[in-house]
Amino acid sequence: MLFSKSHVFVKRTAISRVIRNYSSLRTYQKECIETSLKELKAGCYKQVVSLPVGSGKTVIMSNLIPCIPCPTPKATKVLLLAHRQELLNQAYNQIKRYNPNLIVEIDQGKRVADYDNADVIIASVPTLGRNNSKRIENLDPTLFKAILIDEAHHAVADSYLNILNYFNNPQLLVWGCSATVKRHDGLSLSDVFDKITFHIDFLDLIERGYLSPMKVTTVKTSVDLSHVRHSGADFALTQLSQAVNTSVRNEVIVSSWRKYAAETGRQSTLAFAVDIQHTQDLCNAFRQQGIKADFITSKTPDLTRHQILEDFKNRKIPVLINCAILTEGTDIPSIDCILMARPTRSATLFQQMFGRGLRLHQEKQDCLIIDFVDNFKRSGTAGLVTIPTLLGLSMDESLRDENILALEKRVEKEKETNEEQENEEDDDSLVKLRITEYDSLQELTTDLSTRVEIKDASKNSWVHIGDDKCVLHVLSKGYLILERSHEGIWKGYFKYEHNNFYAKPHTIPLQSDHLVDAIRAADTWVQKKFSSGYIFRQLARTAPFRKTPMSEAQRLAIEKHKLDAPQTLSKGQAMDLLTKLKFGQLGLWKKEYMAHVKAQKEEQRRQNAAELKRKGKGMAL
Repeated sequence: MLFSKSHVFVKRTAISRVIRNYSSLRTYQKECIETSLKELKAGCYKQVVSLPVGSGKTVIMSNLIPCIPCPTPKATKVLLLAHRQELLNQAYNQIKRYNPNLIVEIDQGKRVADYDNADVIIASVPTLGRNNSKRIENLDPTLFKAILIDEAHHAVADSYLNILNYFNNPQLLVWGCSATVKRHDGLSLSDVFDKITFHIDFLDLIERGYLSPMKVTTVKTSVDLSHVRHSGADFALTQLSQAVNTSVRNEVIVSSWRKYAAETGRQSTLAFAVDIQHTQDLCNAFRQQGIKADFITSKTPDLTRHQILEDFKNRKIPVLINCAILTEGTDIPSIDCILMARPTRSATLFQQMFGRGLRLHQEKQDCLIIDFVDNFKRSGTAGLVTIPTLLGLSMDESLRDENILALEKRVEKEKETNEEQENEEDDDSLVKLRITEYDSLQELTTDLSTRVEIKDASKNSWVHIGDDKCVLHVLSKGYLILERSHEGIWKGYFKYEHNNFYAKPHTIPLQSDHLVDAIRAADTWVQKKFSSGYIFRQLARTAPFRKTPMSEAQRLAIEKHKLDAPQTLSKGQAMDLLTKLKFGQLGLWKKEYMAHVKAQKEEQRRQNAAELKRKGKGMAL
């Protein structure tokens, strides 16, 4: 037991006494704090919460700090980790605002904290977490009750792990928050966090009036990104810059801004570029057309950057271009237009960029996101993230000044329509197959529809093989497999596809005694592993390609299994059938058939014996 029975956890009534101005917190902020404490009481020490840009993550952290119980009498301090100066300063100001009686210190570079007397130490990760850092030795792990991590999606970096490994205390709360963590149940996120304990997304907060209304306009460009090399989860920056930093594309951006932003009264536009050269060239494209614009990059001196940001906040500069500077920790509520000039395959980065415009401001009605959509047609790879793909639409969807909430409702309605059509088509899922291998197994009828319990659990095209196995085919990647053990526990693994041979299966971290929970956890894993709108569109049962006719290659593949399938099979049905065959369904069918034949023979023998018995009785008479 980690805490003694005498240890009292803070309840809602007690929280209101601990937190100054508790009633002034937003409802979801209170819920986040209360849920985090409840999960801690239940024994969850590695938590992450998912909160969009503008939701007040620092406010929540500031008010959570005094409520965190001390696991031991001397463990009273809190360490807050951030990786940039803006985040450090922002956290300091908010914590002091809500906790004026706490001693709060910043530990960064030449700014050395008072380690002995500080209640809260806000530390720079580059300072504290670098390899062989002597600075961290000033911290006694036994004196800390919690480590809080701002922008927690960075927490798997080596510098963060160095700090966490140094503390290595099972009674220490490790609590992170991020705008780009996605909520899914049943699966650990990483070695750092065990559970997402609270989630609210930007659409919810827009609907509740806590974030600015958002409008979207897409602008198609002629740039082709299909041949741009990948680096990790995104494009390689050098090649990406070469592809998009052209005079033609930059002029499209400027003219689009004139048409959709300037002419409609937008006063404060933030643009995201690829790299320093692209930032400068795009800024010059605005200036050449007489538009007052400026830029900041990592090479901009601190004093110059501060002055430019102040002028931008005060609307003295209508257009500001940056690269990788204002994606995190930037609080400029007056922004009423975002130019998405930096293509990305990362949903995390994409949401960070447009999220900069979602803070409320008394002088703006909404924020316009102008999304520049380049061509990207490389099959089987993580796709280009755009507003349409983020909502589940085609990348080619053309949007003009559309309200994001209205767009979301349209998407949901289309999904409902697709599901209704799918349900109507379930009657056609009974497919007659002729087995050519054995004369005695001439024909069988199989149901290629999705079981109801699987359909309710997931929108993806899972297929079942018997009662103890389910498989999801991830196109061009491999197969996600769930199997039930003899003990009744569902476990998962992934078989990667490599040029007609399969590597050793990769075990995924899930165990469940319920199939529905296992499928949800597996969907979480595949979304985290292959973060691509393209891939997810192919996984869905309602993916348009699944309704097209079966290909010749699929027909030949089915024939290799000694099966004749009707030509009316759709591509989706053929894919599901091939997945079933690959993982042993034909053997199960044959076993079922032979059991049926055996039962028929037994019944025939019984009837024959009864017939002889009756005849014998007749002869005796």
